[in-house]
Amino acid sequence: MNLELINNFTPTLGTTFDIMNFSSETGTFVTINGTKINQNEHFKVSVNATNVMLDVVPGSVSPGPTFGDGQGPLGPLNLVGSAGPGNTASVSTVPDPPLCC
Repeated sequence: MNLELINNFTPTLGTTFDIMNFSSETGTFVTINGTKINQNEHFKVSVNATNVMLDVVPGSVSPGPTFGDGQGPLGPLNLVGSAGPGNTASVSTVPDPPLCC
């Protein structure tokens, strides 16, 4: 997933964004890019059973996403549903690296 702020938007510390809503999911995002907002803030990404949330938290580097099921990355994420009312999200998939040896 690639996160991108547009039009020089800088979210306020403590703000939460519900960027995706779906009825079901399988797996997780293999890679999440764009979590750094500036030197003092980043997005904490939470992948839950029916949505993806972004929380604006202090610090310049994100430790990685959290998953509602408590599991780590499992491969490509398959979502069923659409973005919530008034929300827009740009989501792109990152192909798995080739298997070696």
